[in-house]
Amino acid sequence: MGEIHGIDVSHYQGNINWPAVYAAGKRFAVLKCQYESAGHGYDPTFKYNFENAADAGLMINIYDYFGSVTYSDPVGQATALLTKLKAAGYEGTIWMDHENSKLKNIGKVATNNMIARYVAPLKAAGYELGIYCNRDWYINVLDTSNLKKVYPFWIARFPSNDTGTYNASSSLNPKSYGDAWQFSSKG
Repeated sequence: MGEIHGIDVSHYQGNINWPAVYAAGKRFAVLKCQYESAGHGYDPTFKYNFENAADAGLMINIYDYFGSVTYSDPVGQATALLTKLKAAGYEGTIWMDHENSKLKNIGKVATNNMIARYVAPLKAAGYELGIYCNRDWYINVLDTSNLKKVYPFWIARFPSNDTGTYNASSSLNPKSYGDAWQFSSKG
């Protein structure tokens, strides 16, 4: 199978014209579902994006941002997410977004424990999970020698002069260790 291009979005992108996204050749969207906060509220654009991206023909995945609330209560975060996903009728992959600086120095053992506690209720409900991070987290923060045996990795790695242009032969392409590549921060 060849490469498939898509986008990831949250409230930062506002209301998106999903038919235009599909017309531009994107075939999937990864949507932020909830805020990582004590209230575990919906991302304000999740419901709109979930309905409209699917209606436009895009395959949907979701992501959940890991931060200090996840660390203090990973089961609570997963349970809140599970409630939202069931209400939406979502059955796809959940990407765990690891990039919060507060979690960068808790250590690989603590991170593995947090991930295991977060994943348990989601796997029990039948969801597939993956890990989103940048190259630094992949190499220095996460226990990838063990985690990559269980989870696919979606790696964010783009040039400092990011123009949004895709270059499959870029030296930044993580094809030797990642399963998916976010090659740009531009829409």
